[in-house]
Amino acid sequence: SKPSLDEKASKLFKQESFKNNFNMILDKYPGVTKYEMLRIIDGESGMNPSAQNKDSKAAGLFQFKPEVAAELGFTTEEIKTMPASEQLLVYERYLDKWGYDGSYSLGILQAAPSKRNASPDTVIYKKGSKAWKQNPGWRDNKTGNITRASIDAYYRRTM
Repeated sequence: SKPSLDEKASKLFKQESFKNNFNMILDKYPGVTKYEMLRIIDGESGMNPSAQNKDSKAAGLFQFKPEVAAELGFTTEEIKTMPASEQLLVYERYLDKWGYDGSYSLGILQAAPSKRNASPDTVIYKKGSKAWKQNPGWRDNKTGNITRASIDAYYRRTM
């Protein structure tokens, strides 16, 4: 059987600073749940703080793309060498930048923040687009398109 999110995250939570920063985010953003955030981290990086996507150059636990990292004041090189606990503080900056209020999923904020208020059936990425090719897990099983609902479903899945 596949390891649970708790098992997969146990190494990260052994670090007191990670646990403290993780809990600080949960306290600061009442809409965020422990498992929603762990699913984001697992879905993006497999819980590996030094993960880097060879195509997009996205890096770290949350797979910040170079342009997003720059908007937050960092390079992807800096992010992927930061301890996991510091990457949580970068994620906090990201949530603040988008004015996260808990009214939408962290998944849509990850995938297409500008579409965070779109209706569930809105096509976010069309078949054949670059993001469509890079994120097969986001695709809707019926239509093949990537919609707001299919992105939310990807990050809500049980692992």
